[in-house]
Amino acid sequence: MEPIPIYLLAGGRSSRFGSDKARALVDGVPLLVAVARSLAGAAPVTVVGREPGGYADLGLRTIADAEQGRGPLAGLEAALADRGAGWLLLAACDTLGLRLEWLELLHAARGAHRAVAFRGRHWEPLPALYHTELLAPVRARLAGEERARSLHALLAEHAAPVPLPEGWSAVRSINTRADLPG
Repeated sequence: MEPIPIYLLAGGRSSRFGSDKARALVDGVPLLVAVARSLAGAAPVTVVGREPGGYADLGLRTIADAEQGRGPLAGLEAALADRGAGWLLLAACDTLGLRLEWLELLHAARGAHRAVAFRGRHWEPLPALYHTELLAPVRARLAGEERARSLHALLAEHAAPVPLPEGWSAVRSINTRADLPG
C-alpha cells in the first residue's frame, strides 16, 4: 500500500475535557502523538488545529482551519487544500484503538469513489479516505445550510462504504478525562 498522507483533526474546543485533550497523556505520551503513531507507518502526519504550528513542539506539522469553529468539515477543507492532489486519510486526534491494517481495507475500496469510509448502522467519517476532488463540494457545503455541514452528509453523497472491521468495538473516543485509559 502506497503511503497516503494522514491529517489529524485537533481544532476542537475540548469543552467537555476542560483543556486541550490532544495534549493529555496516555501511557506518558500526548494523546495526539499516540494516535499519530498508531496510524502513521511510513506516511507523513499533519495536524489540523486552531493555529499553524500549534503542535510543532510535539514534532508534528500543524496547519489551521481557514475558519475556526466550523467543525470537522472545515478541518477536512483545510486538509484537502493543503494536500493539493490525491488521497488523504482524515482521523481524529482523540480516537484510540485504531489499527493500521484497517487503513488497507479503506485503501482497497477506493475505486472510482471520492471518499471511502467504514459503515455499520451509520457512517464512520473518521478515519476515512477523502480525495482532493471533494474540495469544491466541501466548500459548497460549508457555504450552505448548517445541516449540510456534516461529514455524514458528505459521505452519504460521495463515499463507498466498507463494513466495520473486526475489533471496531474496541475503538474509543476520548471526550472527557474519565475516558482516558488507566
